Amino acid sequence: MHKAMGSVNLPLDELDTIGYAKSTPLFVYCRSGARSGRGVEFLKKAGYEQAVNIGGIMDYHGEIE
Repeated sequence: MHKAMGSVNLPLDELDTIGYAKSTPLFVYCRSGARSGRGVEFLKKAGYEQAVNIGGIMDYHGEIE
């Protein structure tokens, strides 16, 4: 797991290790939005109702830190 600026970089096969409270808002993204969609499906099935797919970083045109 890699953390930077309050974010966590985590492969799909490690989502079951996050350990956040189920009420935690989770904003999930990946390169294109496809894997983050699968990740959100997994998280919602695991009880994280506030998991949101915010899409792919390729579509983001702002500054990246």
